[in-house]
Amino acid sequence: MAGYIRDGFRRGAVERLQINWAELENAFVARVYEAEKTGSFAEIQFATPIKSVVETNLLEEKPKPVRLRDGKIQFYVRPFEIKTFVCRV
Repeated sequence: MAGYIRDGFRRGAVERLQINWAELENAFVARVYEAEKTGSFAEIQFATPIKSVVETNLLEEKPKPVRLRDGKIQFYVRPFEIKTFVCRV
């Protein structure tokens, strides 16, 4: 389940917060946050095949599909925002 996060502006602004296996499905939950009060475009490159990704709130509710292309997702994180992604394997 390893992979990497690439920050669009400067190294270190978007950090991995937590990665856990989902309780009710064959998926893991990845949380990232913006740590430098600037907002940033970011990309997550997955090292394992992923079937689909949805963005949810912190309670893992209200899923919204995220475009998965070549094993990567791209997104914008507002200052100090926490993003939650449910990644189905």
